[in-house]
Amino acid sequence: MTPRRRRLDITSLLLLPGLALHAQTTFHTSTPHAVSATVLTEGSGSAESTIAAIVRENETLAYVDALPAFHTEALPNAPSWSLPTAPAPLPPCPSSALVTGEPQPPCIAINPYHRFLDTTAPVPMTPTQKAYLAFHNFRDPGNIITIVGTAAFTVDTNSHTAYGPGFGGFLRDTGYSFSQDVTGEFFGTFLIPSLFHEDPHYHREPGAPFRHRLVHALSRTIIAQHDDGSSMPNYAVLFTYPISAEISNLYVPGVHGNGPSTVERIATGLATDPVNNLITEFLPDVARHINTRAIFIQRIVNMVTAGNAQMGMP
Repeated sequence: MTPRRRRLDITSLLLLPGLALHAQTTFHTSTPHAVSATVLTEGSGSAESTIAAIVRENETLAYVDALPAFHTEALPNAPSWSLPTAPAPLPPCPSSALVTGEPQPPCIAINPYHRFLDTTAPVPMTPTQKAYLAFHNFRDPGNIITIVGTAAFTVDTNSHTAYGPGFGGFLRDTGYSFSQDVTGEFFGTFLIPSLFHEDPHYHREPGAPFRHRLVHALSRTIIAQHDDGSSMPNYAVLFTYPISAEISNLYVPGVHGNGPSTVERIATGLATDPVNNLITEFLPDVARHINTRAIFIQRIVNMVTAGNAQMGMP
């Protein structure tokens, strides 16, 4: 009996770590010696089988406890594994910050001295800034090249215009076109937007669906954006065409100052204005380098005038 008791004692000692783990996992309060004493109080045969079962169960519990999916209670100081929240988009910087250089909170810098912007965010401008935008649009290299190139093309393809043939006609055409452009910028970009607090920019919507962008471009002839971002009538376009037409009656060669001719030129300008918006909305790279309004408005208006002159209209 003595050798057998010693063998059980040695076995229990060898299995004390496993018994301790099982006791801590199952009861969380028992000690390894208490578990060993409990097992060794049974018969020798049942004790060995019980110990083997406990070892197998202990290995299973240890493996299951090692799986992170079964841990439901977080440690008090455990770090969070959730994904970080995306930062909120920054608002556009006030246009005054680009002029005064005053410190501003974090924002997205938008240059207001562009003919159009790639955002619908409001960019309020002072009358002085709108005047500078008009001057910037006029002296833009793309605008100058467009006017000069269109005048050369007009005189080259039709030597019977009111400007005359050859280089002299080209110079006269260019000069009158520049004067018409100055008139349009003064009233359409500076004076009328300043009086009605209208944003003189065209605001593109590059992230919107195609149909929405199409309607947006077509509607900008009669709908504009207020300095605060709200919608308003496009007084700059609706008033600039009649004003420019009446001023052109005073000095542009070949222009008839009667009512039908003036109305026809105003209607032609309003009808072709959406073409400029469509090109700006869908072909911004073209709109950055070519003043499409100078082509689709000034040239078409002059063509209507020339056609009326050829037909002998009074």
